[in-house]
Amino acid sequence: MNKSLGFYSLRYAMYYVIVVVAVFVIAFCLYRFLPDIAESIFSGGGGTGVSVVSVILPPMLVAQLFYKHEVRRMTGGEGWMLAFVFTVLAFVLSAATLWIGIILQPLAEYEAAGLLSLWNEERDILLIVAAVTAVVLILINKLMLWSGVRGSIKQEERLAAKQARKG
Repeated sequence: MNKSLGFYSLRYAMYYVIVVVAVFVIAFCLYRFLPDIAESIFSGGGGTGVSVVSVILPPMLVAQLFYKHEVRRMTGGEGWMLAFVFTVLAFVLSAATLWIGIILQPLAEYEAAGLLSLWNEERDILLIVAAVTAVVLILINKLMLWSGVRGSIKQEERLAAKQARKG
């Protein structure tokens, strides 16, 4: 790789944070200025689509950046390594987002007690859910990395064909 793993990891983290902040700003503005629309969107499962964007968009943007700098397809090892690192980053950044949210809006006593009880009594289930989520996220990241590089290659081929027709 011409650029380091740290370069691509930092870009992933930046894109992830930008997407999450944008989602929060949009949700805040909707609830503030259009509460009926916000309620219909987010109470009806629309929040799931928003969270899917935060999973799909960052690795695709990094893949496009990878192709721009490397001018080649990603090897299998590079793709899996980046997918794994991006999954770890997603977990860390999600935990940081949760922590910041709790600082900004402290939990009520009963909420904190409920979370502590959940962690103490259902830890095994939570760890299984986290492991399954990690595996799924690794696969999604790998797919989005492949898709982003493939899209960049196709775009370059279309531009070359267009130039050939003109010139």
